[in-house]
Amino acid sequence: MTKSGLPGSEGRPSLAEAALFGCCPRCRERTLFVGVVAVPDRCRSCGLDFTAAQAGGRLPLLLTVIVAVLLIVLALWLDEAVRPPLYIHALVWLPLTIVGVLSAIRFSRALSLMHAVRKAKPEDRA
Repeated sequence: MTKSGLPGSEGRPSLAEAALFGCCPRCRERTLFVGVVAVPDRCRSCGLDFTAAQAGGRLPLLLTVIVAVLLIVLALWLDEAVRPPLYIHALVWLPLTIVGVLSAIRFSRALSLMHAVRKAKPEDRA
């Protein structure tokens, strides 16, 4: 058993580590992302194929919509409760939207890659 408590996950980073720090699911080096959300073709350290994380899929879109809906509800609540000037809304919600959407994309790409690695045949993981 590892720190995550999952059997068979020895030496693998958690989903939070992969999304926040860009840790490779195989070697734990910080090679999962190039820049903020771009994923390279292979890990520079162990050569793991990252093309599974680059597949479009619906998860990034779904997470982006969820983040947008939450931020809209919070913005409407703040406007109704406090009635701040328009520039305050811009100062608050623009950075939160950018950080929220980019975090959702990183999370979804890390999740899809970790799922692809766990689904791979044992001889492909080595």
